[in-house]
Amino acid sequence: MSGKPLRITFSVGKKYSSVVQYLETKENTSKIICELIQREMKNDSQEDEVEKSVYKILNEFIESKNLSINMGEKPSNSSSPESNLKDEEIDLIGNLFG
Repeated sequence: MSGKPLRITFSVGKKYSSVVQYLETKENTSKIICELIQREMKNDSQEDEVEKSVYKILNEFIESKNLSINMGEKPSNSSSPESNLKDEEIDLIGNLFG
């Protein structure tokens, strides 16, 4: 890496004093903190990708079965496309993406 390293200063509340004590025993606290944050960023990114994949799979399934979702009132016992989904399935999809 060329040039001076980037610097950041932050305060730690007293309730995290054990964390500070732990970090004081380590040689490179900056590396530890950066690696933890990178791991967190990667996990957030993976969670976003999983959510997008689930959404895409559900949309493809709904389209392939020519289904539609009524997010308002529950469909009656008619032969409409909405009646192909069980109430529990409609509620689950509504909770996931509503």
